[in-house]
Amino acid sequence: MKGRVRMGRPEQLAMRTAIAFAAAAAGWILFSDLVLDRVVGIRFDGRTDALKGLAFVSVVSVFLYWLVLRNNRTVIGLADRLAHQAAIDARLFRSSPEAMWVYDADTLELVEVNDTFVAATGYSRADLLRMRVPDLTLESERPAVERIARTSGLIGEPQVLLQVLKDGAHRWVEITSHAIDVEGRRARLAVGRDVTEQRLAAEALRASERRLAGILASMQEMAFSVDMQERRITYLNEVAAELLGRPTDELLMSLAEFVDLVVPEDRERLRATLGDVVEKGWAETEIRLRSAAGGTRTLRLKGTAVVAADGTITQVDGIATDLTHRQELEELVHHQRSFDQLTGLPVRRSFIEAVDAAVSVGPHLEPPAILAMFDLDRFADINEAAGHDAGDHVLCRVAERLQALVEPGMVAARVGGDEFALFCPAGLTSAQQLGARLRSTIEGLVSLDGYEFFVSLGVGLAVAEPSSTADDLLRNAHLAMSAAKARTSGVEVYSPSHHVQAVDRVRAEGDLRRALSEDRLLAVYQPEVDVRTGRMIGAEALIRWDHPERGLVAAGEFIAEAERSNLIIEVGDLMLRRALEQAAHWHDVHGPAAPIVWVNLSRRELDDPAVVDRVRQAIDAAGVPVHLVGIEVTETAFVDEGGTATESLAGLAAMGVRLALDDFGTGWSSLKSLKSFPLSVVKIDSSFVGNVASASRDRKIVQAIIGMAHGMSMSTIAEGVETHEQLEALAALGADRAQGYLLARPEPASVIDDLLDAGGVVEVMRDRPRLPRIVGGTQM
Repeated sequence: MKGRVRMGRPEQLAMRTAIAFAAAAAGWILFSDLVLDRVVGIRFDGRTDALKGLAFVSVVSVFLYWLVLRNNRTVIGLADRLAHQAAIDARLFRSSPEAMWVYDADTLELVEVNDTFVAATGYSRADLLRMRVPDLTLESERPAVERIARTSGLIGEPQVLLQVLKDGAHRWVEITSHAIDVEGRRARLAVGRDVTEQRLAAEALRASERRLAGILASMQEMAFSVDMQERRITYLNEVAAELLGRPTDELLMSLAEFVDLVVPEDRERLRATLGDVVEKGWAETEIRLRSAAGGTRTLRLKGTAVVAADGTITQVDGIATDLTHRQELEELVHHQRSFDQLTGLPVRRSFIEAVDAAVSVGPHLEPPAILAMFDLDRFADINEAAGHDAGDHVLCRVAERLQALVEPGMVAARVGGDEFALFCPAGLTSAQQLGARLRSTIEGLVSLDGYEFFVSLGVGLAVAEPSSTADDLLRNAHLAMSAAKARTSGVEVYSPSHHVQAVDRVRAEGDLRRALSEDRLLAVYQPEVDVRTGRMIGAEALIRWDHPERGLVAAGEFIAEAERSNLIIEVGDLMLRRALEQAAHWHDVHGPAAPIVWVNLSRRELDDPAVVDRVRQAIDAAGVPVHLVGIEVTETAFVDEGGTATESLAGLAAMGVRLALDDFGTGWSSLKSLKSFPLSVVKIDSSFVGNVASASRDRKIVQAIIGMAHGMSMSTIAEGVETHEQLEALAALGADRAQGYLLARPEPASVIDDLLDAGGVVEVMRDRPRLPRIVGGTQM
């Protein structure tokens, strides 16, 4: 009850003693006279009263002595026990493995610390006893620590606070505090346990859980967990909802319900996989699931068993990867790798696979299987004249026409830039018939944006043998196709001779490379002569190959190989340097009588952006005046107006180099070409010159070319002059210069030196009267 004081054994003893003493004293005072009078018979007088008082005092003194003596003995025993207990408590305090400290509840000053606390903080005992509790934490935390230390917040329930050690390190301490009395002062005894590792572990666990949650939320795979006791899906991340088109909570279903979402063909596989997880601890499989939208998703499931301490599999955790997009992409990539994106036809690799699979079928049937290969004549000219879009349009039309030929069992493909192939299985048609059908079906006009392109083919055919492979047939058909270019029929069936020719071409390339390294390529010069005076005005530099076995080989027999093998740039540079060095020599020796030296540049060389710099460097190195340098180009240089070749021509003309258009009238040239390009000379092709004296049609063509050239301030050179009649006709028509075997054959520079030394007039025209020129019917 409130206000009641509970006494201990010493207080109870004192109280009983006092009551007994008071009762004895009161009885003596009240009844001693009566007892003495009746029992002893003593009458009381003053002396008797004195004796009675003395007796009472004596008894009381003896009793008090006994009482004090007993009390002293009790107090001394109690003090000894208390001192002994205090010593035990002090030893326990000091030696406790737990950090312990006592602090004043009012001032928060440390009153006592044990050895463990001293060791834990790093401070000395003396230092600690001069500190307050808040001094052992971060400055920012001190107000909160002081508030907790002053209140009862630490009593009963542990608190975790941050302590700062002497070396600056931090540790987390779980503190329990109890109120005590220290010499009459309010104090608290605090016990601390270092929980730094536990706290760090807990924080690491929380961080790991946050990371895991973040990973599960951001990962592209579907994460799942299955309770194997309940046979129920207990966890799915948000990806599951995205994949299957259902809210996640709807997907937390029993395994039986989940199996119903699987397409019927895959359900048994899923059940078997769950059995594998139980047996092996892990498993994976692929299944197809129906989505809410009605589509199907393909998932790869990977599951791992979670095993309890007793060996029981409690759950299966895993991920499911959506393979749907990847499968679609793989199918797209496969299609792109297997089919040409422009024409839709199979590509070379797919064609080879199909032919290899089909070529062995019916090997003894007649006629045998055939592989036809063709490319488009002058397709590069279409690209250059009208652009690559036009070229693509032509390829698509060709592919459509080729597809129209395809019958069951046949395989068509685009096997190169403008190369197509058609495989015809055994028993359908002959090689010649197939080649004719290809040409009749595919050749013809293709129109686009005002352009009309005539598509013509060179068709090579390879007839299958029992041991033939697709590679064999393609190689043989390609060799035959190359040979077909030279045939008027445009169709060639492979024979072993084609292989021999291919080997010869390879050898020719090797021989040509050796010729370059051994300096066996020579320059000869064919004069260009004034048709009226016979005087040499210019000389065309022509290349010859001093072959160790074949003697001098003309350019026509190896220039095509130089272009095929990309040696044409190196060969062209060699000829350019030699011709310009010779032109410089003639200028030094003959001065104003020195001829213009004309050098042929191929279309391949003109397409090289560096050709202008190479010509400039060659002119500078030779030291030849630029007005004595001429460049001859064929009409193919003008088919891509605005392209690299035309830019090269403009750059050469800007340097002062003369430009001549060779073989005019046989190619793609137009009046626009003559008008747009900085030409100095037009060379009339020998095909018109051959009949100029006898055929009125050719004569009119030559006359028109000469008139057109003169009208544009260009001079003309007639090529291939072999008779006096041709020369006279050309002079009559107004041609400026002529070139041909009648006048002079290609000769070494030394022969040209002799001609110049003799006055420069060719022998055939010496001692002949000057030929007249007729212009507009008037002799001049």
